[in-house]
Amino acid sequence: MPALPTDVALYIKRVRDTLRTGPGFTAASLMLGTSTARTYIVAKEPGYLGNNITVTVTLPTVTAGLVVTLSGTAINIALAQTSGTKDDAQNTATLICAAINAAAPNLVTAYLPPTSGAGSLTVAAAAVSLSGGAGGENGVATNPLNFLRAQDTSAVLELLSDAMDQPGTLTATSGSTTTLGDGAGTFVPGQQVGNYVKFKSDTTTTAIQGLSYKILANTDRLLTIETAADTIVNGDTYELVCGILDTDIAALRQGKLLADATPSIFGDYQIVQDALVSVTNTLGITSATGTLTFTGQPTNAQALTINGKVYTFLDTVGTANGNVHISHTDASGTLDNLIAAINLGSGSGTAYGSSMTLHPTVRAAAAAGDTMLITAKTLSGAAGNVLTTPATTVTGGTWAAATLTGGVSGVALRTNTLATLTGLATGSTTTEVAVNTTITGKMRVDEFKNLSATISGEVRTVVGNTETTLLLSKALTSAPGVVSIVLARNVVGDVSPSQVHPGGHGGHNMRLSDHIAQAEAAVVAYTLPT
Repeated sequence: MPALPTDVALYIKRVRDTLRTGPGFTAASLMLGTSTARTYIVAKEPGYLGNNITVTVTLPTVTAGLVVTLSGTAINIALAQTSGTKDDAQNTATLICAAINAAAPNLVTAYLPPTSGAGSLTVAAAAVSLSGGAGGENGVATNPLNFLRAQDTSAVLELLSDAMDQPGTLTATSGSTTTLGDGAGTFVPGQQVGNYVKFKSDTTTTAIQGLSYKILANTDRLLTIETAADTIVNGDTYELVCGILDTDIAALRQGKLLADATPSIFGDYQIVQDALVSVTNTLGITSATGTLTFTGQPTNAQALTINGKVYTFLDTVGTANGNVHISHTDASGTLDNLIAAINLGSGSGTAYGSSMTLHPTVRAAAAAGDTMLITAKTLSGAAGNVLTTPATTVTGGTWAAATLTGGVSGVALRTNTLATLTGLATGSTTTEVAVNTTITGKMRVDEFKNLSATISGEVRTVVGNTETTLLLSKALTSAPGVVSIVLARNVVGDVSPSQVHPGGHGGHNMRLSDHIAQAEAAVVAYTLPT
């Protein structure tokens, strides 16, 4: 799906920033261009240091495409030129926005304001600094309240949920009271579980008009749902509505832990984390695939096997299940016949035997050149990696692997590393390590509390931090010198999410911020069914 609307994306960023830094921080920003050529550039990290980021627009004297480069905190946008003339088609705000995000993903995020995108930058501009960044000058900030976390993170979940709705009209081709078949469906097996089928108000079956039913399971073209009021028939129209976050949103609104019998305004952390991990993993499900390449035509009676089903290539196709006609034209034509046979597409009796049955576990599609891509259609995610494509003796035919590959049952959470600091020899002891703040700016008091610090190979829990030092749970073997300090989530030593943290626990807030970012990326990457 396309990127989230700019106002939604900016709101989510503000929530993430507040979780990480407290309400006293603001991210620096710059509006580049005017009217339909505007690009809104916002520092990734909130705080005053974002004001050091600069943006320059240059006009090369040679023919070249649009190029955005990053040097330190300096972003340079070299506009596209053709024979000394600006190439407006390559310098649109849409393209510039994408190029900035590709060149400086860890420094800034570029957004398109409403109505902007088609206009082009046309003039050079000297370096301009982002402005408005505030917070961190003195290193002190207050962590946000749990109330802010509960209210704003529930809003984030609602916005992500709305973005996953499929408001377009889809059409059933078959069904029952508990199943909906969509012959044109492109669902990823398992990815729609927890969402809802909502039937259109004018759908064919009167008894289900306007009603919604939860999806309990799905293959690529079949949704298993709660029992409907009547049988779903060919032609019934519906849309998909996100439901995988409903329970969590409701729990946040009521201020409850998932297992709580009574309200608790401090129970939001686990709910939010579970919800974000759930949406990230669900949208991260990837179907297993396999690739068959033909470099020549098979000869008569040669065969290949796809997860137990045998396909035999014949000069005269016959009627038997598994028979595939060898094209009189070329290998590409034979592959087309095989694809039709696997999917029971057009050509029964000519491209493949008239008694052919549908392959039970994969679907096939033409790929680049003389190749065919098969995709697991019933097994979800990594489970599809067990489907076999044994080595074949078909002339010129080669499978990329002996099984399908690439199936993923969910996106793994990012590395535990949350920050890397540089220690100082001066001022460090075995239990209190001084940090070089000329690089990162002063630290927020206790922002790294309960994280794990790896210092010269020794791992310690950070029991707190001042603006310039880390306080360790246990003495190091010796006082460190100028060393890299890797800060990561400390699962064993972390404070339990169910404990009360009226000020908002710093380690939890950083984790939630990270999970929101990953869930947002998963939503943006989500391919809506068609």
